Amino acid sequence: MKILSIFFFTALILLTIPSVGQKANPTRSETEAWLLEKMNKYVAKNTIDCNELFPGDKTSPFNKTTDCSTYTGVSFSFAGDNLIITANVKKTEYNDKGNIETNFTRKVTIPLHDLDNTFYITSNGISFSTKYSAIRVDDSNGKSNKQGYFSLWFNTNEEENFKTRFEKAMSHLRTFVKIPKSNEAF
Repeated sequence: MKILSIFFFTALILLTIPSVGQKANPTRSETEAWLLEKMNKYVAKNTIDCNELFPGDKTSPFNKTTDCSTYTGVSFSFAGDNLIITANVKKTEYNDKGNIETNFTRKVTIPLHDLDNTFYITSNGISFSTKYSAIRVDDSNGKSNKQGYFSLWFNTNEEENFKTRFEKAMSHLRTFVKIPKSNEAF
């Protein structure tokens, strides 16, 4: 009986230790740390995002830029199962009466369980999109809304295979996230 117990105990230990040369999967905190390092390192330090009245139609006489937001001091963190993005925003609204500038802090909360499987990563930016309008945007001036995507400028060409590695890390992080269950019958 004693030999059998020792055998099972030894087998259990050997099964829990990764094979020689095989790396264990990163933990949640290691994955979050890697993602935060990359996002904070490569986010553009000064981003301008403008909206147009008729986007894409440059020939329309009615097309004009309605507002521009300048993002500075962008930082990232994780809170539970959410990615949090905070930034200082200077918004300039253009209208017939003149330009109106407002300054505020923006907090963007992106629930990891609602993220689409793909992240739109280009040479100059990353867009996070959700299956529903689940991204919450809260401004210190009291305005808030929900939207289906949020984009920021990133220097994504600084590392080889950044897009692939970023997507892999985000997908791995999502394996730790609990998906809320609905109480609805259907």
